[in-house]
Amino acid sequence: SINGVTDFTNQINEDLKGAEDKEEKAELREYLDETVGNIDLEGDRLRSESPLHRVVDIDVPYLLIHAEDDNRIEFRNAKAMNKALKRAKKKDFTFEKLECGGHSLHWCGATEDVLRMTETFFHTHIGGPDVAPPAKEDDDD
Repeated sequence: SINGVTDFTNQINEDLKGAEDKEEKAELREYLDETVGNIDLEGDRLRSESPLHRVVDIDVPYLLIHAEDDNRIEFRNAKAMNKALKRAKKKDFTFEKLECGGHSLHWCGATEDVLRMTETFFHTHIGGPDVAPPAKEDDDD
């Protein structure tokens, strides 16, 4: 999971809180009802499908990466998932925190960091050639 939603009901509530006025909230609610689900009518389903509430079902290595400055999916999603994985005694997971990168991971070299983290994770759990060392900065400029 990279900057991912871990609790659908919580994310819907956060999104709706961010609406600037009643009209925007109504439009957003309609969009979320169609794309994710209606929190009032389908709350139980949304909760049961949320990764945070299905931690016990995870039986494969799990990589969790999240940028602290993500303004779309709050970092606390990742912190809650990390805590749930620990509580469920899932030993085969990796939590990587990025100080910056935003939701799109276009800042502070975050894209390269995520690629390196993912490559290392796959190498550890699947195998393959050794992970390449980080590229050296060219000091000639």
